[in-house]
This record gives sequence, C-alpha cells and structure tokens, in this order.
Amino acid sequence: MGRSQSIRVSVMVAAWLVASAAPAWAQLSGLTGAARDATGAVLPGVTVEASSPALIEKVRVAVTDGQGRYTIVDVTPGTYRVSFTLPGFSQFVREGIQLSAGFTATIDAEMRVGALEETVTVSGASPLVDVQNARAQSVLAREVLDAVPLGKGYSGIQTMTVGAISNLVNPTGGRDVGGTRGDSYSGALEVHGTADGKLTLDGKTTSFRGTRMTLFHINPLSIQEVVIDTGGNTAETQYGGSSVRVITKDGGNTFSGQIRADWAPPAMQSDNLNAEAISRGLREANQIKKLYDVGAAFGGPIAQDKLWFYTSHRLSESQEYLAGIYFNKLQHQVPAFWEPDLDRQAFSQAYDRDNQVKFTWQPGEKHKYAFQYVNQRNCGCYFGMSAARAPEATFGHYFEGPLGGQHMINVRWTYPATNRLLFETLAGLWIVDNNLPAPEGVEDNDIAVWDLGLGLQYGQLFSANPLAANPGWVNTQGDKGDQGDSSQEFKVSYVTGSHSFKFGFQSTQQRYNEASTGPRYSPAIMHIYLNRVPVQIAQMASPSYYNLRMVDYGFFAQDTWTMDRLSVSYGMRFDATTSFSPAFTRPGGYFLGEVDYPAMSRFSDFKDIVPRLGAAYDLFGTARTALKFNLGQNMTNEGLSRALASHPAIALQDQANRTWNDVNRNYVPDCDYRNPLPNGECGQLSGLAFGTQLPVTVYADEAKWGWGNRDHTWTMSAAVQHQLASMVGLTFGYYRTWYGNILTTDNLAVTRADFTEYCVTMPTDSRLPGGGGNQVCGLYDVSPAKFGQFNNVVTLSDRAQVYNGFDVLINARFDNGATIQGGFNTGETIIDNCATPDAPAQFCRSASPPWKGQHNLKLAGQYPLPWYGLVMSATFLNLPGIAQNATTSISNAQIRPSLGRDLAACRGAAVCNARVNALIYPNNSEFEARQTQVDWRIGANIRAGNLRVQPRFEIYNLFNAADVQALNGTFTPGATNPWLRAAQILTARLFKFAVQIDY
Repeated sequence: MGRSQSIRVSVMVAAWLVASAAPAWAQLSGLTGAARDATGAVLPGVTVEASSPALIEKVRVAVTDGQGRYTIVDVTPGTYRVSFTLPGFSQFVREGIQLSAGFTATIDAEMRVGALEETVTVSGASPLVDVQNARAQSVLAREVLDAVPLGKGYSGIQTMTVGAISNLVNPTGGRDVGGTRGDSYSGALEVHGTADGKLTLDGKTTSFRGTRMTLFHINPLSIQEVVIDTGGNTAETQYGGSSVRVITKDGGNTFSGQIRADWAPPAMQSDNLNAEAISRGLREANQIKKLYDVGAAFGGPIAQDKLWFYTSHRLSESQEYLAGIYFNKLQHQVPAFWEPDLDRQAFSQAYDRDNQVKFTWQPGEKHKYAFQYVNQRNCGCYFGMSAARAPEATFGHYFEGPLGGQHMINVRWTYPATNRLLFETLAGLWIVDNNLPAPEGVEDNDIAVWDLGLGLQYGQLFSANPLAANPGWVNTQGDKGDQGDSSQEFKVSYVTGSHSFKFGFQSTQQRYNEASTGPRYSPAIMHIYLNRVPVQIAQMASPSYYNLRMVDYGFFAQDTWTMDRLSVSYGMRFDATTSFSPAFTRPGGYFLGEVDYPAMSRFSDFKDIVPRLGAAYDLFGTARTALKFNLGQNMTNEGLSRALASHPAIALQDQANRTWNDVNRNYVPDCDYRNPLPNGECGQLSGLAFGTQLPVTVYADEAKWGWGNRDHTWTMSAAVQHQLASMVGLTFGYYRTWYGNILTTDNLAVTRADFTEYCVTMPTDSRLPGGGGNQVCGLYDVSPAKFGQFNNVVTLSDRAQVYNGFDVLINARFDNGATIQGGFNTGETIIDNCATPDAPAQFCRSASPPWKGQHNLKLAGQYPLPWYGLVMSATFLNLPGIAQNATTSISNAQIRPSLGRDLAACRGAAVCNARVNALIYPNNSEFEARQTQVDWRIGANIRAGNLRVQPRFEIYNLFNAADVQALNGTFTPGATNPWLRAAQILTARLFKFAVQIDY
C-alpha cells in the first residue's frame, strides 16, 4: 500500500470512528453506602443525589434498595455533595467528599424523623479506605502531581509508585533527575513481579505491536488523575500487572487554564564527580546541555450546559552530556579502531511536541459524547547509547515524518438510561509514523565494529545483538512508515444498592510493518576484535521488511454482591487473539535475494477462559478497616510476538558469526562470505542455514494456538487497609505472581546427549565474591558433528517464574493541606529455566533479583509554611544499587582441559580463536551500594481574584549523590580490565526555576 493510499484509508477509518458510538471508559470510581434511621433499621426507597462541579451532568441519582443500600458507579473524580431524601425524614447531606479515580467511597446516612425541608449537614474527612473493591492501586491526583518535585511522564509515575522497578527504556538509561532523561521510549512499570499492564489514555490503549510497550508520551498539562493498577484487576481489565490509566481533563461551564514552564541552565548544576568515581574510570560527571519544559492549557464552554472544550500543548527537550562516552576520534579511518575524542563528549537528546484537544457534548439530559485528538512528535535520539555502545552505533527514534508523528483519535458515548442501567461505548484510532535514521555524521562505508576487550560497539549500528543467530529483526534503522491500531469497546452496567453486574466486549486491531536497512555498506558484516586484534566477524542478511497484523478481542462479565459487611466480586473473561500477514516482498541484498511472501494466517490463534475473584470485608462495620483478597488469571500481552518470531521473513537465520584469523594483518577478512564452510581467513559459519529461506525457528502447534495454551500469569494478593486517624490510611499487603505456559526452544537437530559439560576456572580479583579463582561448571558445548545445525521448535515448558513480595503503604492528608504518600516494598523473584530440552543455560535457576535487590522506599509529600503562602514539598527514594554483573571471555585454550577437546566452533580452523562468554556468577546477585535521592521544592501561592501564580524553586538530587547508574560488566583479566568501570553516575545536583499560572 502506497503512502497516499495509506493516508486515505486512515482518514476513512477515522471518519468511521467519529460516526460510530464511542465511549466513556470505566473510570471505576463510585459512591456506595446505606441509609438507616436512628434505630439502625435500613431505609429502602431513599433518593440519593450525588452532585459535583466535576460532573457535567451536575447530578447523579440512585435509590436505596430493599437492604437500604445504594451504589453510584463510574462517576468523575472530584469533590462531591451527597444528599439523602425520604418523605417523613429530614434531609441528610454529606459535603466535601474527595473522590479519586478508581475509588469507591462509602457514605452512609443516619436519617431522623422530621420535616423534609429540614436538613442535617455533615462535613467530615473523606474516606480513605475502599471497603468495596479488592483491587490494589495507586492514585496520583493532579494536585499531587503538581505539588511535589517530579520528573515528567513515566519517570514521575515510577517515582511515585511503591514497588515499581524500572522496566522503562529511556534513550540512554539511568535514573531521572529533574527531567534530564526526557520521557521513556517504551516499556511498562514492573510491579509485584509483572509488567503486563498497558498505558491507556481515557481508556484507549497505546500499545506498540500489541504488547505492553508504548511509544506514547504523557502530557502532564492534560492530566486530571493517573491510576496505577498494581493487582487484583476485575474481569473488565484484560491484563494483570501495572496498568497505567491516564484520565484527562474535560472542559466545564467556566473558562479556566494553566501555563507551566520550568528550565535549568547549565550554570545551575553542581559537580558530583568524587574521588571514588574518578578511581573507577570516570573523567567527568553528566552535565546538562539543554533542559526546558513549557506548555499551556485552556478550556471552557462553547455552549453553556451543552458543549465544552479543553486543549493542552507542550514543548519540552532535554540534552545531557554523558560521562565517559565520546564520539570516535578515528571515525571513517581504516582500519576501524576506536579512540575517544575528548573534545566531543556524547550527549543524549529527547524532545516532545504534544498538541491535543478534547470536546464534550451533552445534547440531552442523559447522552454525553466526547471527542479527543492528540498529535505527538518526539524523538529518543542516540537511542541505545551506553558505555558499551558508542553514539555512532546508535539510531534516532524519530516519531515524525510525512504523516506527522503520532495521531490518536478517541470518541466515546455514555448513556445512563435509568439510575440502574448504564451504557458505555468507546472507539479509538492510533497512527504512528516511525522513522529511524542513522546518527548525523555516520557515513555509508563506516564499518560496524565490536571490540570485546573494550566491551564497546562503535563505527555504525549493526544490530541489537551481533552474535544472535536470529534477533527477530535485523536492524532498527529505516523508515517504518504507518503503524498503529484501532480499538472498540462496549459495556453495560446494571446497578442496585447491593448488587452490580457489568458485561461487555473489547477489541483491538493492530498493524505493524518494519523496514530495516542494516548497515548501509555491502556486504553487511561486523568486525569483532579483542583489543584491536581480529577474532571474529558477524554476517547479516539485510535489508529486511515485514508486514504483520493482529486482532485481539474479548467478552467479559463481572458480578458484585454486598452482603452486610462483605463484598464479593467474581468475573469471567473470554479472550481471543490471532495474528496474520498480508502479502508483501522482502527486498534483496548481498546474502539473500528478493523474496515474495504470500498472505499468511494464524501465526497465533489463542482462546482462553479467564477467571477473576475478589472479596473485601469491612472488619468493624465502620468503613475504616478492610480485609481484601483477590485471585485471578491474566493473559500476557501476546501482541505480535509469535508472528514476529515465526514469519518466514523474520524467522530466517538473519545473522551468523565465524572465526577470523587475520593472517596478513590487513584488517580485511580475506574469505568468501557466501561460503558457509571454512575458507581463507574465516572459519565455518555458526549457522549453516544463514542467508537461505529455510526457517530455523518454528512454533509447535501448542505454542501457536488452542484453548489454554497462551502464556499467562496468576496473581494473588491479601491486604489489610486501615484508616488510622481521620486523615491517615495504612495498607499492608502480600502479593504473589506466578507464570504459566512459559515458552522454551528445542533444537530438534540435537539432543542433550550432543552436549558436553565443562568447567572453567574463573579469574581472581579481590572484588569478586570470595576473591574469585573458583571453578564454575554448568557450561555446555555442542559436539563438532552437530555444530551449526539448527531446527528450532518453540514449545511449552515446565520452566517457572514466581514472585513473592510485601507492601506497606501510607496515604495521609491533613487539615492544613499537608500530605504524605508512599511506602515500602520488598520481594524476590525466583526464575527456574533449567527445564529445557537441550543443554540448560548457565546459572539456570536463580533469584533475579533476590530480596536484597528489591527493597525500596518511596515517599512524597508537601507542607504549607505559615508565611506568605509558601509551600515546601519533597520526594524521597531509597533503592537498591544497580547489579554488578560479571561476564568474562574464555578462550579455547582455557576450556580444552575440562572439555577434553577443542570447542566445536574451532572446527576446520588451523588456529582457533573461538571464545565463549561466561558468567562469573549469576546475574542480579551482586549489587552496588544502596542509593538515596532527595528532591526538594519551595514554592508560593500568590492569588489575585481567579488568578493564581505559583513561582517555584526546585533542587533535584539535593545531597548531590553520585550513585553509579551504569557500569561495565565485562571482566577482562589484566591491567586494562574494564570490569566495574563506572560508565555513568547519578546526575549532579540540579537547580531549576519553574512557574505555574492557573486562571
């Protein structure tokens, strides 16, 4: 499909979305309770009205049932007034109820006999314990996000989510300090051992390739609240894990807006390069090059009580010089060596351009429509740069191009037909224009090089993993074109006071195409050196292209009953997903000619019945202490992973490596690359199927389709929530996650009997556990007769992954406006990958990470000072240090005494340069010292009528900590050993100016 035709199709689909009924996503907030008389007897037939400025329809109404109970579901977060009316009784009114997203507040009424015109008004602290819902979640209200010093987007959400472990992919890694990292390119929050959740914007998923990853960035100016689900999801939610639900602002009957700006000039940053960092190889610390974030938002009525709008716009950019990373002084030279150009320090770059508008229309009393459009243009430039990858060997993740970056269209409709029956529909479209060019200054003929001694890839990008036979995609450079998805949702809720029932349908259609150039020279090979001495080459069959599709849909039913103090929720989902491909052509290259692929179906086709169960018990009947339990199965984010691995265009052996004995020292592999057998200076290819159309990996039927075969998780939690004082809530919870149907790869060309176990003596070093020098076994080498033979089948296995952990949370707000939120989490993940058909990987069973690698404490709060409207706020993080992983390169000579022969990779070579990378000890078992970061802010509230100006002065990394954020994990014995060399420390103390104007 041509670009113009693609645009026309997208416009037609967008028009269909606008024309179709579309939806209010389930905000899952609500009000519930009971009405009783002075004797405690229940009162049926009481009219309950919930009113709030947050409700465009102004009032939501319910009537108590035969048990005197009422329930109002799916209301907008905000401040509420709830009134209870019954003939013969005085009206009872409860005011000032703060309702956050995803929270059901219990508001009871004690009504006394009297005239209807008499009113009993009660003002009190808002409930902090949800005694109706069993799910676990964290809510970040707009006031909280505005009140404390946080990085923007996902980084700020991660900072505020107790137990969240970084699974986010930033352009250059490392922990954010005041927005220096920009927003993440992809990934999800990992909480309680799983990261299966997705980011949604007002209910519309932002899923890249149908997985948990997202390319979408969060505009803080548009946010009303953020809800992070951390366990116990109902059947309405497809996935478990840490789903992040962003709820954006609606317009209202009053014009209002906001202007925000913050910036930090380079002169406002300290220097935290200390003696320890210098002793570990750093020449300088990270320093900001450019940092700003500005934006404005405005909303109000177009037609009073009928039509409203809200629009927000953001422009942000962060550039940071990276310690210890430089451009190559010898770029373009032959032979291709690396020398740091100390006058050209590498820098990260990330920018965002976000423009969005939202219209809400209420043509009648009960019908409400919303239309939302978002356009984003952003970049994670020099993506993947690190101490192990020089800037020339990276790429830019540009979401710009002819289609104009990312486009999202959401349309929704809600219809409360009665005070018991609610209809909701949603439809959305997401278009992504993804262009990934080579970095500026990299020429077509620059050779990609990996120097094992330096632990560095440079010259030009080759692939994500140069030694992987089949990385799934060859390279990420190229114009990916039009990607994205469309989604629809329909839900019906029936609600009485003691009972609620909801059922619905959800569907997503994903489209994903990928064009990858590989290195721009031909033939596509990578030189692999060991301290500038040639030892291997890697070969790539490029360019590549594929075009894939996925349909994911499900039906759900969720039932909830409240019986006295017990609320029981149970539900069931039917989930189905299938992936397929239209016809397309993979272009030809040096190693593989042009290949036509016909349309293909059923790369995956799964169907599952998924149960969910939850219970909440109001322990004392006061709505102040709740016992909660939930158990549920969750499908993993399957997306296009099966198609990405098994389509013939992708499942080829795209890469292979071979030994290189550079006899004449001309730094040119003198051999026939197309000949897979030993010739000239090159040994035999590691994969004999390289460059052919013979797929080397296929999926067994049980791993591609069927009932109950999809990989999944089970999650269980048990928690106690208690309102300790009128404004202090505590939660203690236990969480367990275990995985099912974990996949494994079985090479049918070999059996375990074809592998020989060997041991190696590890290097000695005082920094290694026990000083090193120990013997490590559990390493395997295939027999020479079977070397390079692959017939891989991916199938289900008995592998295991189990997480057990605990949370202690606090949520407090006080009369003077002070707040504190956060808590402590610890846990352990046991991974057992030993049950493999072939030889198991080294250290196949481990705690990754163990308990000591997961303890984390996160707190955030604010305190109004008694002078001039000043407010002080801070965030506090205490986290495990990063892992001190240790990989060493073992030579054939070191291995031969234990193995009893040469490595199979030596086959046919006169002089064997084959080496094996081995772990000295299990990954994620040794760690740097624990890390502490404190961010602090002082601000003022200056009011003039409806105008509020809040100037702020912020200090990030208040105590100028210099914790190591990245280090070299390659152990090379000798004077130049780079192991544990610090590649990056925490960004130094940063002073920022900021201002927020509300009007």
